[in-house]
Amino acid sequence: MDLFCDYRERGSDSPLVERVQQARVAFTGSTIRPAEIHWHMVLARYRGEASNSFWLHGSAWQFPDYENVDTFVNRLAAEEVLVHDPLVIDALHFPPPELSPRTVRHRFLRATGLTQGQIRQFERAQRAAELLQLGTSILDTVFGAGYSDQPHLTRSLKRWIGHTPGQLSRMTVPE
Repeated sequence: MDLFCDYRERGSDSPLVERVQQARVAFTGSTIRPAEIHWHMVLARYRGEASNSFWLHGSAWQFPDYENVDTFVNRLAAEEVLVHDPLVIDALHFPPPELSPRTVRHRFLRATGLTQGQIRQFERAQRAAELLQLGTSILDTVFGAGYSDQPHLTRSLKRWIGHTPGQLSRMTVPE
């Protein structure tokens, strides 16, 4: 388990950044996180000994700080190291505009590193996890989230969320 000290968080003016967080980790254990469809960037220094720059995509980049990380992300996008494609959001909710399936697949992979199907699988697993944490039975969750059977639900949750249905059921969200 991580113990965070000196934690702070703020919003962002950049359309590419939802929020900026900064923390000092005093003790570290497992840093495994469940899969998410939102992208996270973690910039870390080990014992404060890292240099002021690092190599990324064949160039040296200045290590951003809490105040200028928005500018750093905007620069990543301008240099096409970070790709934002509005088609990705649109295609998850609406049929893609007259584009070939191959083009949509290519743009998904370029912007997210995942296929459209993988993102949908994750969203379904996330919905199932929410149902289980709200106290829905495992069998009702199988049906409610559209899985074929309980083993299918279990495999999906272990892959995308990192927990079994039973483990998630025990993590109920208080009302």
